[in-house]
Amino acid sequence: MPGSKVGNSLRLKGPTTNRIRRHERDGTILPGNFAPTALTPTPPPPPARPPRSLGDFSTAPAAEIIEVTANHFSQSDKEKHKPRRAMRDFLGHLATFPGATWQERWEASGHDEGRPVGDVAGDDRHQQKG
Repeated sequence: MPGSKVGNSLRLKGPTTNRIRRHERDGTILPGNFAPTALTPTPPPPPARPPRSLGDFSTAPAAEIIEVTANHFSQSDKEKHKPRRAMRDFLGHLATFPGATWQERWEASGHDEGRPVGDVAGDDRHQQKG
């Protein structure tokens, strides 16, 4: 290079790139920040009210289903009127469809094929929320 004091060397002076490896990795993992770590999650706690079968209500009268769902799904006695009203309205809707069991009426209503249950309420936004 002109003006270089290196002599006859063809080596260029300047910064090196990250392509140069001066040492090969020997495969050992150093302790500390370089050690692999894995988090093992703890299992979730069991639910306070585990899901359970409430029995066979396929041919039960609507009043019995309404009472069981109100007792099972209500958080307090003061709030039992909400699931009672919702279940009464929905079972009244299902009763308009043919079938010997509630499952047959559910299938006849089209809800098993993706029709949203909230559609039963029509334009009533309060009932659509359930």
